[in-house]
Amino acid sequence: MTLTLASEFARSGIPTHFVVASGEGPLRDVIPPEVTLVDLQRSKTRSALIGLASYLSRFRPRALITSKTHVNVIAIIANLVSRSRTHLIVCEHSRFQFEESRGVRSAVVLSLAKRFYPLASHIVAVAPSVAQACSIRLNLQLERIQVIPNPVFDDELHRRLEEPVHPPGLGENGFLYLGVGRLVPEKDFNTLIRSFQKVAQTIRSRLIILGEGPERPELEELIDDLGLAQSVALPGQVDNPLVYMREADAFVLSSRSEGFPMVLVEAMYAGNLIIATTCSDSISTILEGGRYGTLVPVGAVEALADAMVAVAQGPPPDVTAARARVQERYGVEKIASLYKALITD
Repeated sequence: MTLTLASEFARSGIPTHFVVASGEGPLRDVIPPEVTLVDLQRSKTRSALIGLASYLSRFRPRALITSKTHVNVIAIIANLVSRSRTHLIVCEHSRFQFEESRGVRSAVVLSLAKRFYPLASHIVAVAPSVAQACSIRLNLQLERIQVIPNPVFDDELHRRLEEPVHPPGLGENGFLYLGVGRLVPEKDFNTLIRSFQKVAQTIRSRLIILGEGPERPELEELIDDLGLAQSVALPGQVDNPLVYMREADAFVLSSRSEGFPMVLVEAMYAGNLIIATTCSDSISTILEGGRYGTLVPVGAVEALADAMVAVAQGPPPDVTAARARVQERYGVEKIASLYKALITD
C-alpha cells in the first residue's frame, strides 16, 4: 500500500522518498526508479528511531506518511526529536481485537499510541470500523480520524495479473478455491479447511492457501487429520499471488478480523467468485452488501461450506462490473489525491 502511494506521488511529479528500516526484502526490486529508497539499515523497526530522526533533520520533508501502530509511534517520536516540523500523517489498519493476547510488547505499543497519536498532524483509518476502534482504544475523538481506503488499482496491478506465469498444479482439473494471508489465527484458515472438507465431499475441487506464518504446523496437521493432503496445498509466500487469482475459480476470505483487505479487492479485479466473512464493515462496503460476493458469518463452518458449494454451482461472476468498481473506488490516483489534500491542509 505504501509503495503504491509513493509510486503515484513520484509519478505525479512530487519528489518522494521511500524510507525503510531495512532495505532487504521481496519488494526491493519493484521500487520504481523515480522513488528514492532510503535505507536506515536497522534489523528491527524499533531500532530505527534515531536513524529516522536524523533523516528528518537532514531532509526536512514536507510530509511523512506512515502505517502500522508501532511504526506510527516511532515516527511521531522521531519527528519530535528531529524538530523538523514535518507534516505527519499516521495510518491505522488495526481494530486491536487481538492485542491483549499478544503480550507485553503490544500493551506498551498501545500505551504509547494513546500518548503520542494526538501529536500527529492527521490520523487516517482504512475503514469506518478501524476509525471507531482507534477512537475507543486510543481515547481519540472520532472527528479527529479520517477514513481513506487503501489504494489497490494501478497499472502495475493489471500488469502483474497478466504475467505469463503458470504456477505448477494450477492446470489440474477441479474447481479451485484460493485463500491468501498470513497463517495466523486472525485469518481463520482452520475454519476454511474444515469447510473445504465438506465441500470436497460434494464437488471435485482443490484449495490453495498462499502465505506463511506461525500456524503452519497446526494447519498442516489439520490437513492430514482430515485426509486432505491431496487436495489442499500451502505453497507459502509467493512473489505474485495475482497469477493464482487469475487461475482460481473462487476466492475465500475466512478472517476473524480485517481492517481493509486489499487482497479481496485484488481478487475482485482478477475475476474470482468471492466469499467473505462479515468480520469488518469494510468487507460489506467492498462487496456492496453482497452484490459482488457472498457474505457469511465469522467462524461458521457449515455456512461457509454451503456458500462455497453454491458459488461453484452458480453462474460466473460479472468481471466487467467488478473491475469497473475496483478502478472507480480504489484507484491509486483517487486515493493519492485524498492524501495530497491532507498534506496541503
